[in-house]
Amino acid sequence: MTEPRLAGRCALVTGVSRRKGIGFATSNLLASLGADVFIHSFEDFDRSQPWGADAEGIAGLCETLRSHEVRIEHQKADLAKPETPSQLVEAAVRCFGHLDILIANHAYSVNQG
Repeated sequence: MTEPRLAGRCALVTGVSRRKGIGFATSNLLASLGADVFIHSFEDFDRSQPWGADAEGIAGLCETLRSHEVRIEHQKADLAKPETPSQLVEAAVRCFGHLDILIANHAYSVNQG
């Protein structure tokens, strides 16, 4: 059997709060290719938006990602705080020992119409 293409690689993906989002799709692809994935979310923001938070929450997203039999870790954080990006990288490295892939997918938007 062939080893998955990203086996042994570790990724950090920001903005993974909803199943119908780019962050989840990216994390799911990385996990399906064998990468361990550290995901970041900020559900508080999603809850305040018209699309809302994921119905199954972060636990449901993590469960789906773990079905690929890779390590999945999660941290909630507000990336509007200047110290948060480095804290997320440090947390991912603490969990997995190293970091190979960084996907900065998070976004913050407001309707000032």
